[in-house]
Amino acid sequence: MATQRRPVAFSRFGGLRLDLPPDEVGPEDAIALQDVDWADNNPGLLRPRAGATKLNTIEPEGLYSAVTRHSDQRLIALRNPSFSSPKLLCALSTSGGSEVKTVELPAESGDRIWFVQYGTPTAEYTYAYSEIMPPRRFDGTNFSTPTATVDGVAGKALPLIKYAAVWGDGGNRLVAATPGASWKGGADGPGGAHTSESHVWFSDPGNAESWHTVAPEANYVQVSPGDGERITGICEWNGQIFVAKQTKLYVFYSVGTDSEGGPIFNYRTIHIGAVMQDPLNVADLVNPHNVPVMVAGDEGVYLLTSAGVMVTNGGRPMLISQALSALTTRSSIYGPMNAYLGGNATWSKFKGLYYFNRRLYVLGTKWINPSRILVYDLEHDAWLVWRMAMNSIVAWEKGTVESGLYFTGANTPFVYAYDEGAATDPSAAIEPFWQSGFYNLGSDDEKSFVETKLWGKGQLTYAGYGDLSETASFSEAVDLGNALLLPFTEERRNYADQTATLFSHRITLGENARIGRIARYLRETRTSGTKTKS
Repeated sequence: MATQRRPVAFSRFGGLRLDLPPDEVGPEDAIALQDVDWADNNPGLLRPRAGATKLNTIEPEGLYSAVTRHSDQRLIALRNPSFSSPKLLCALSTSGGSEVKTVELPAESGDRIWFVQYGTPTAEYTYAYSEIMPPRRFDGTNFSTPTATVDGVAGKALPLIKYAAVWGDGGNRLVAATPGASWKGGADGPGGAHTSESHVWFSDPGNAESWHTVAPEANYVQVSPGDGERITGICEWNGQIFVAKQTKLYVFYSVGTDSEGGPIFNYRTIHIGAVMQDPLNVADLVNPHNVPVMVAGDEGVYLLTSAGVMVTNGGRPMLISQALSALTTRSSIYGPMNAYLGGNATWSKFKGLYYFNRRLYVLGTKWINPSRILVYDLEHDAWLVWRMAMNSIVAWEKGTVESGLYFTGANTPFVYAYDEGAATDPSAAIEPFWQSGFYNLGSDDEKSFVETKLWGKGQLTYAGYGDLSETASFSEAVDLGNALLLPFTEERRNYADQTATLFSHRITLGENARIGRIARYLRETRTSGTKTKS
């Protein structure tokens, strides 16, 4: 009888799969992960997710929630000093996070403040608005409450705005949805004009503060009036305006002229095939805030729906979250992620989307405890889960070349800069681990691993699981030293034995650790004239 060891190598660390039982996921994808990312955009090299640094070092009174970019030098944020105090709009310096200007909002300003940037040849404005507050305008120096010119008459009220976007290809118009009959009896259009939850309003070309409400120059369209649905978001992509209702999209693609010289806003209707998340129905009592449920990216417009995350480039939306299909119904989550996602995670517990640098960030509500976000990486078509409590995210240019991602954290009075070079995150602890699916190596017989080699860097914990158990067969700390990576110049051996039919390995990474390759050695016992028996 001869004994030999056969190496089985694992050199890829894929994304999370919640669409298959753990024994069908396999060794290259994960049945559980948290706070990990791929170093150098390489799925063969796993590291802890990047950390963050505080943008503002002086702690203000109250919490920042909504945040947006006004310019390279200015950030606009909403601050809530306390439940009994008026909310403040604040302009912060991006170089140090200090508040350079604040304005007190009226008591009736709403819990969710939204922002839209609008530019003219001579000015750059940021408008802050809610469904019950007239828009406020920031011009880079001061906040003001502008009035509108409506049907040629100055000094009129701007419309109350629920969602907005800028349509550059449509004549540089501000496009807005209003609260409609749910507020002021429907008299919340430009200058107090009647409106509804199916109205889409367009400002006059080149002027976000000039509107027309009567024919022949009336600048509005009613999309599927009387269908019992309300508008849930607006965004611009590829020169088109996308307007979402709960089950339909309206894609505005051009502006024409009728026989009387009035505008015609040309659009087509698309059925989503699922129900859109509604930002106004998201219950997050810790700190309500603005998070869009539709957002433009490189490939199209992304939608957060009851079926998951979808994308459209003007046609029928396609689902991109198949790998997380278990979130459609809570009871179908298999394995350890049921606990790590809080045990009650469904798509209804996620509140909105952000897109930055070919990644989509899906933010969870306080009902996923502790709070987590889902990260979809377009390059790898894979999902990650980070233990972070983000309220609002914004990207902007730092100086002339670098781009940055900034966010506000739940229950923390700071604005944070996401930092690829930071190993820690002051907004939430980084607790990185990655666990493979269960694999049988092509045999349903019992097998034994007797040795493991690990290539990487830093300190980590290596654990093995057998036969679908959620309890580790072994768990050992490993120090891989400070070896240079790619190629690895160091390796460490682990001699923990494990016997089972199905196997899974888990890596828990220490600060600045890396793991690039694992080789597990299978013991085979061969007897002459018989097949291998493990």
